[in-house]
Amino acid sequence: MKLLLLCSLVLVVSTHSFSQYSDTSSTRAATDFLKKSKQQKTVAWILLGGGPTLVIVGGVIAFTGTAYYDYDANTVASVMAYTGLAAMVGSIPLFIASGRNREKSAASVSFNMEKATIIKSSLA
Repeated sequence: MKLLLLCSLVLVVSTHSFSQYSDTSSTRAATDFLKKSKQQKTVAWILLGGGPTLVIVGGVIAFTGTAYYDYDANTVASVMAYTGLAAMVGSIPLFIASGRNREKSAASVSFNMEKATIIKSSLA
């Protein structure tokens, strides 16, 4: 009984170790990288567009000098301007990461070898 169990265990392990399997992770990774690249580029464009808006609004607040609630106009304007500058600077790494992920998606596309039947003609 022990010999039968040992033989079947060796047979299962050896069959599994020499078998081929289909690896679909490369195609999935390519689509994941492409999706991530598009999302990063969208966020980068939003930050790049919103940054100057905040800087301009902060400048308008500073020049008009109107106070908001209990805060000084210069404080509000400087916070908005610095936030806008930080958003513009923060978009740069996202553009770089987006390009890197797009390159990874293009690099992970591979050819899949499939068997095809060959029809021989007997024209000889």
